[in-house]
Amino acid sequence: MFKLNLKIAWRNLWKNKVYAAINIGGLALGLTAFVLMLLYINHEESFDSWSPDLKNVYQIREKHDFFTPDNKEHWQDAVDSRMAALVKENIPQAIAVTRVDQEWDWNAGYSVKVGHAEPVMIQKVKDADSSFFSVFDHQFIQGNTETALKSPKSIVLKEGIALKLFGTTKVLGKTLKLVIWRNDPGQQLTVTGVVKEPQTPQTVGFNAIVRTGEKDKDPDNITAKHYCQVYAKMYGDLDSVSFNKTLQQVYVKAKKASFAKQKINYNDYYKDG
Repeated sequence: MFKLNLKIAWRNLWKNKVYAAINIGGLALGLTAFVLMLLYINHEESFDSWSPDLKNVYQIREKHDFFTPDNKEHWQDAVDSRMAALVKENIPQAIAVTRVDQEWDWNAGYSVKVGHAEPVMIQKVKDADSSFFSVFDHQFIQGNTETALKSPKSIVLKEGIALKLFGTTKVLGKTLKLVIWRNDPGQQLTVTGVVKEPQTPQTVGFNAIVRTGEKDKDPDNITAKHYCQVYAKMYGDLDSVSFNKTLQQVYVKAKKASFAKQKINYNDYYKDG
């Protein structure tokens, strides 16, 4: 009986080849689109799920409408480094705040040289201040959160990069040279930690975190600015709406004080864009 039904079905399909092809093709395309959509949603939902503490980490961003292609307001990824100090001093719920390099699409990586070996190009090498691992709770294989970036000229490697450069993860105290620009003589850095690669995607991805010391303080000159990403780890469940309003008030007050020192009128500045 089964064979007979199969033959009848096959003959009907063969008799109506075009109609059958359209139906089967449409079904295949629909299933493929559904699976791809499911994979995409799963990937997006899995971001920063490798640590439960990351639900309390917030990026501090500025909204602006200058130099935008559509003349609309956009959230700026990099902000004045002074925002980190503003959050620390004025937001009681802030446990830790860190400054870290913005990731640029044009950056092909940095040259890393170990001993007399040939240099290796490593992407996603980011400069940060000493609080980076207090905000982003990575699992250390070597070293620990408290001491990893305690001193300038230190570097923390991802597990895979440590193996690539040294052939082992037991690299505490070893040195390497980081070359950023073409004619840069390079910086000698000491390895102070190795962290595991998270199993899910990261918003702040990196292969190595460096503390050069440049992110530790803000410019002395009020007119000078260091732009970077600023992240804050907050205590407990936070009312994001209330937090945002408080931060806006702190931001406006700081801007007005800054403009007063520069003898710039705050209202005229923002009126003129």
